[in-house]
Amino acid sequence: MMNQQGMIALISILVISSVVLTITISLSWYSTAELQMSWWANKSEVAYELAISCMEEGLNDLRLDWTNVSKELSIDGDSCIINIETTVDNATVISTATVGDLTRSIIVVVDDSLEFTSWQEN
Repeated sequence: MMNQQGMIALISILVISSVVLTITISLSWYSTAELQMSWWANKSEVAYELAISCMEEGLNDLRLDWTNVSKELSIDGDSCIINIETTVDNATVISTATVGDLTRSIIVVVDDSLEFTSWQEN
């Protein structure tokens, strides 16, 4: 038969071990969540920058020729789609960039002197 002090020591070790294990698991989960959020934020920023670049490409196309355009660009495995719809005095440029599973869009409206009249980000 185990004495009472041995039983108290064993229970104390089990309780302390449980608390340490719970804290360790919580910290690991928190670190994983932070890492995942950081990864998504990075991908979102890359997609945004790609959308900006493609929008600039679309505006350059308008500078050269005021016509409707629809084209796709690929940069380092990521892609963007540029759609331009023109009227006599304004144009709508839609740039949609995809990086992995993440998509970002920028929609701008410019007048015939290429001055921005509207800017929307999604």
